[in-house]
Amino acid sequence: MSVDQPHILFLDTDKGFVREMARDFRTAGFNVSSTAHSAEALDLLETAAPDVLVTERTVDDVSGIELCRQLRAGRETRDLPI
Repeated sequence: MSVDQPHILFLDTDKGFVREMARDFRTAGFNVSSTAHSAEALDLLETAAPDVLVTERTVDDVSGIELCRQLRAGRETRDLPI
């Protein structure tokens, strides 16, 4: 993964959507990571430090609103565009 390219993380259970979006963003010069699990997304947010998170409304019985609250409470993720 190149540090010069912006990094986007998709948290979504629709594999077809993620595959299409990942292809388009990679073509546009982005690094792309994806997961369908909120716990894995939280790990990736710490280890991969994406520039933006794209998430669906509910994943793994975790509401998108609750996930946003958790991210806004974190020092490293409070300013992450969602």
